[in-house]
Amino acid sequence: MPRKKRRTKQLSIRWRIFLIMMAVSVIPITIFTIYVLISTYSKAYDQTIFNNLNSMSWEEDRLSLFSEELKTSFYTMEFEKSFKKAIVNPWTSDNKSSKMATISDTLVTQLNNNPNFGSIELYIEKGNVNIIAKRSGISPIEAVDISRLFARLEGMQTNMFLKIKDDKLYSVHYVNTFPERKLVAKIAVNLKDKSLREILNIIKAYDTETVFCFNDQYEVLMTEGEVVNQDIMETVVRKIKGSDFAEEYFEVGDNIIISGESDRGIFHVVKIIPKSEILSIVLPTAYAGIFIGLLCVIAAIFLSALLSYYVSKPIIALTNKVKNISTETLIIEQEEYASDEIGILEEHIASFVSQIKDLIQEEYKTKLEAKSAQIQALQAQINPHFLHNTLQLMGSVSLSKDARKVYRIASALSDMMRYSMDYEMDFVTIAEELKHLENYLFIQKERYYDRFSIYYEVEDMAKNCLIPKLLLQPIIENSFQHGFKHSTSNWKLWVHVYLVEEGKVHINIKDNGSGIDQEELLLLNAELKKGYTTLKINKHIGLINVNSRIKLHFSDDDGITIRSELGQGTEVLLVFDGKRTGGNDEDGL
Repeated sequence: MPRKKRRTKQLSIRWRIFLIMMAVSVIPITIFTIYVLISTYSKAYDQTIFNNLNSMSWEEDRLSLFSEELKTSFYTMEFEKSFKKAIVNPWTSDNKSSKMATISDTLVTQLNNNPNFGSIELYIEKGNVNIIAKRSGISPIEAVDISRLFARLEGMQTNMFLKIKDDKLYSVHYVNTFPERKLVAKIAVNLKDKSLREILNIIKAYDTETVFCFNDQYEVLMTEGEVVNQDIMETVVRKIKGSDFAEEYFEVGDNIIISGESDRGIFHVVKIIPKSEILSIVLPTAYAGIFIGLLCVIAAIFLSALLSYYVSKPIIALTNKVKNISTETLIIEQEEYASDEIGILEEHIASFVSQIKDLIQEEYKTKLEAKSAQIQALQAQINPHFLHNTLQLMGSVSLSKDARKVYRIASALSDMMRYSMDYEMDFVTIAEELKHLENYLFIQKERYYDRFSIYYEVEDMAKNCLIPKLLLQPIIENSFQHGFKHSTSNWKLWVHVYLVEEGKVHINIKDNGSGIDQEELLLLNAELKKGYTTLKINKHIGLINVNSRIKLHFSDDDGITIRSELGQGTEVLLVFDGKRTGGNDEDGL
């Protein structure tokens, strides 16, 4: 009788109905709440992006106007002839006072006309004259190397750019000669923080946001709002520098980044918006959904408990009856059946149990007969070409009047036929199977005039292990039919039989033939792994039949594996359980 399977622990029908009812009521609410949260968050996210892109567009216009005002101030000074003449022409002791007066008037006038200017510094190349102008007047500055002061990389514009020096924000302009564009002087305007901070503060919507700006050399000039981790700011600047402002917004960690720039990239502005601001919009909806969900869960618990009791009660009664069916006799206890659907089900179950008992016996017998017939059919397949070739060989030898050789060939063939037609003996020892293989190879040697060599390596412990009869000959035949067919070198065969610790016999048969194409090898190994293979005619029927016989006699994990490369030969590995005969059983695997 089949072994009784262990019953896995499961919830009772009452609990399952209860859980189903809970799921039916809670899951829709949960899905709806999650959908609303995701939808609300998505809309809030999109609206935040839209609003900030609009405000950033206005910010870009405002910064562009601010930079134009700075340029105008610089060009106003440079285009004033007396001022330009004063800084271009050489300084002498005679004209120094008049030049200084002209410069002072020009610089102080610009300071008075522009409230955003804190001071103006002028660095003149000729004479190394350095002046700072304040609203109270001008004064000299300590000599500096003008070539290194506010230095720019080659190719960058010098009409107007922003720099930080001594923690102060400067707007810088180079004065050059025309058309040689030789540097004459550098004008640096110290900008008041208030003017730029007012522009940055306008686009801040929340206190938790951060707005900062940097110049065209990606140096941070000013920051407004929450203090941001330095790594985040560096990541943002690096991403903007690499993207060439192809993206107007992107994300870094838990922050949304909105970026913009003024005309010609003099100002770059970045706004960092924490995602927590968007979540604060979504949270009221989330709390409402959770509250409604809790109410539904409480109602579902009560209704599910009540409903599961009334629905499961008759089912549990039927379960107890079916559970008491005798596993040995397959008989259900007879009693009066109810008239409802459960009663009809009980009556039919009793009838089914009786029929199942008869069908089990019949199916068990049929399977045994089918397996026995399949094994015999596989075993009976003998290659008719070999028999034909052997008879032709005997005829050829007979014509040469070598009676002794004809006798040896006939004797070997007779032993092979007797061995293969003994249907009462399904299993033989490996030693007997190898002896049969020697008869086959003797005939092949006579046929091919000793063109091939065979090498045996058989462990003594493996010789008494049982093997299905006629298992090795089809593998060797495959080497002659396919491996050696196109090989011009001396043919070689190796047969290695050994035992492994896992209780398995390994038989490794290898040749030095032409090998198998990799695509064909993959398909063949895949077919061999399928299990019981139907009898079908193809060039590898010998391998397929041997593999099927191993799996039929032993287990699905046993069988054949093939390794091969074109021009390198083929290796066939047979693996099956190692069972020994007679007195060696105590040593068996």
